[in-house]
Amino acid sequence: MRKAAVLFVAGILMLPVYFMVIGSFQEEVGLAKMPPNLLPRGSTVQNYEILFRGGIGQWFGNTVGIAGLVMILATFLVMTSGYALMRPFRGSGSCTWLILLCAVMPASVLLIPRFVLLRIVGLQAARVSAVFPLLVNPVAILAARTWFRQLPAAFYEEARLNGMGEWQILWTILFPLAKPIIAVTALFQGMAALGDYLWQSIILREERTMTLLVGTIWRSTSAYIDWVPNPLGLQQAAAVIAAAPMVLIFLFAARWFVQMRIA
Repeated sequence: MRKAAVLFVAGILMLPVYFMVIGSFQEEVGLAKMPPNLLPRGSTVQNYEILFRGGIGQWFGNTVGIAGLVMILATFLVMTSGYALMRPFRGSGSCTWLILLCAVMPASVLLIPRFVLLRIVGLQAARVSAVFPLLVNPVAILAARTWFRQLPAAFYEEARLNGMGEWQILWTILFPLAKPIIAVTALFQGMAALGDYLWQSIILREERTMTLLVGTIWRSTSAYIDWVPNPLGLQQAAAVIAAAPMVLIFLFAARWFVQMRIA
């Protein structure tokens, strides 16, 4: 009974994804008809051909580069910051409160200050500017600190007695043990980079610098798709392509989710 309920709920949740995928392969606007075509008819890859003819490959490369850089740098900063805050030091309480303040501050409040700072250094239109706001995740830092504190104090003292420095402890002992939380942090930071439309649409205004999300939304405007035979199918194909990196990242990190749950 429980399995049937789970399958039923999963089917309902996957229904929009199913419509999005089959709609992207249709020649006509089958889903917009009444009643809609629930099964694929007149399958074609024309919608994808139109998108790829317009330079979507470069957008995909920009997206992979930005997301990959965010995942690597943000995960490194989160883990090292969490380890640094694990041990009490003078001013550690103030640092914790400052991190909590950053965690509750709306991201939209920081849009203008970020843009002004990037404009001062001349990076307001560079692709690397899409990386900076996602390098620090206050919630992830506090979660990493909590995870490090769960280990016994004798664990760290024994490593120090064996002549290991802080970096050696972090790289050779803690990082291998923290693979699940590292994977989860990298996954969420990567997904944040893939879905950060507001900030990326502000700074990535040139077509060659756009990410997949920004470019597909820009290309799906009515001014561009007036001549397309199936505008809805084009938009659904763009949605499939934009969702593909998130799915790939999740499938890559899924086993770490399982390991963390078992641990």
